[in-house]
Amino acid sequence: MRPPTPFPGGGFVVLSLLLICLVPRPAAAQPPAVSEHVEVRAVTIPLTVTDAEGRPIAGLERDQIELLRDGEPVEVVALSPVAQPAPDPAGTSSRVFVLYLDTAFLDAAEATALLPPLSRFLEEELPPATRLYGLVADRASVRPLHPPTAARAEAVAALAEVTATPVPALLAEAREIERDIERALGGRGRRVMTVRDAIPDQLLERISALAQEVAAEVEAGGRRLQWALQTVAGLPGSVDLLYVGGEPPVDLGATLHRRWLVALGPDSYYVAAGSADGDGAGLGTGRGEEGFSTGATSFSALAAPGRALDTAAVLEPLVTRALLDGVRVHTLTVASAGAGGGGVRSASGGAVGPAGTATGPALTAGSGGGAGAELLRSLARSTSGAALHSRGGVAEGLTSLATRLSGGYRLTFLDASAEPGTRHRLQARLPGAGSHVRLEHPEGYVALSLDQIAARAALSALRLGLEDNPLEVEVRAAVGGAADQPVLELAIEVPLARLALATERRAHTGSISVFAATGGWESSSEVRKAVVPLRIAHQDLLIALGRRVEYGFPLPRPAGGDRLAVAVRDDLALVTSTVVVPLPPAANARSGGP
Repeated sequence: MRPPTPFPGGGFVVLSLLLICLVPRPAAAQPPAVSEHVEVRAVTIPLTVTDAEGRPIAGLERDQIELLRDGEPVEVVALSPVAQPAPDPAGTSSRVFVLYLDTAFLDAAEATALLPPLSRFLEEELPPATRLYGLVADRASVRPLHPPTAARAEAVAALAEVTATPVPALLAEAREIERDIERALGGRGRRVMTVRDAIPDQLLERISALAQEVAAEVEAGGRRLQWALQTVAGLPGSVDLLYVGGEPPVDLGATLHRRWLVALGPDSYYVAAGSADGDGAGLGTGRGEEGFSTGATSFSALAAPGRALDTAAVLEPLVTRALLDGVRVHTLTVASAGAGGGGVRSASGGAVGPAGTATGPALTAGSGGGAGAELLRSLARSTSGAALHSRGGVAEGLTSLATRLSGGYRLTFLDASAEPGTRHRLQARLPGAGSHVRLEHPEGYVALSLDQIAARAALSALRLGLEDNPLEVEVRAAVGGAADQPVLELAIEVPLARLALATERRAHTGSISVFAATGGWESSSEVRKAVVPLRIAHQDLLIALGRRVEYGFPLPRPAGGDRLAVAVRDDLALVTSTVVVPLPPAANARSGGP
């Protein structure tokens, strides 16, 4: 093969035969970052139609569905049942299922109890032609559960290796605070207090600090989930994500504060020692609205702990991210239940046990249903996902989810007026159907340009290391430039026979768009784009179809990261390939230079 020839605009083109005319773009130092806005022409959403018993209704036609976009009717151009294709030995699939296991509020006992039904679901009930990918999140990071090309059995085996902490740190602190409240009461239901005893105020300060830490952690957990949604959104086909985790204890601080008020606050019942030498003189009881006095010392109720967590502020960006990325989110929320009585139960269903009691999972029963569970339910409902809770039975819920994944429809409508980044409301109806028929679909969608979709595919391939290559693209990367400013020189080959061409008066024309990014799991560069127009004379077409289009351009060699991802889109057929290659070491760069 001939060496690459310089290409205006910082790239280069190699012609196997002088039959293909590639029109260069205007000169530029490097391909620009993706910023073009291209109108969305078609949008596809999942649609589930069930009867009063929750059974899927099959056989619907597109003209039976009425769809409203922002209150205005739009035409449904396609309504296709969710197909169940045979498994592909190469591992590719039009359906992707992502397991997102969040251990931040899931203790070891709960994780152990979850493992059997979750493994059975993944091995036996998940539709066989579905590609499985697993992510594990904790308070520090999100990491892959298994290699991206692992078989399903390997993924399930990796799940068994996940280790949750015996009791998540925040919940452990809450239980310790509750035990200290019990100790302060001495087990008698009242407070024996000496002068200058600061235990009530110290406990309240700990509750306030815990409430703020919980709020910060729930918000950080939301950001980690947003990152995961963005990471998997560019995978080929439809993407379903199952969030599995303990209930976020969003109201834990408020629950402990109420417990403190009952036990030690200004309205509590107490016995106070009235002298500094502790001789017991002047013992008495009292209640106060603002506080109480014991001789020389005064105690006043502090404000409610910390700042209140705005669950809507956590939920809204998650919903927007899911709708933007076209990911249907399902949730499985696990609530802990106290094994003994006397514990303080938060409204979100978590149990904070006093000294000597233990807490454990309740996979088939539990109180649940508080603010944390409602946050996750709202996320699932907004994307037409299933909201499961341990109180309803984990195994039963996962079986119903498998049925849901195996049925339903894909509904497609035209949206020629959409501005990229704009969020729209959707409502689907089945005129003439009774009230027993239920239609479930995402509450809306966020319009994306074709370039944004391709750039998203490059980003997902980069982070996950997963490829999907229907265009049979080949990518090579070498390091050039000066040693202190290395440059990646990319060479991209595409068989011309895999591309769509339009017939014009004197030639066949087409184009491909190339989107490239470097980085790895934790970081990525800006996605850069280049367009390669194609023009082939009619008399040369048969010979050209046996050749390959070769195109190259340079990218800056990043300081970090270990791989390069390229998405190549056929601009006529709108078929996209993603290819991932390792980055060559920067040491290969030429020394010296201008």
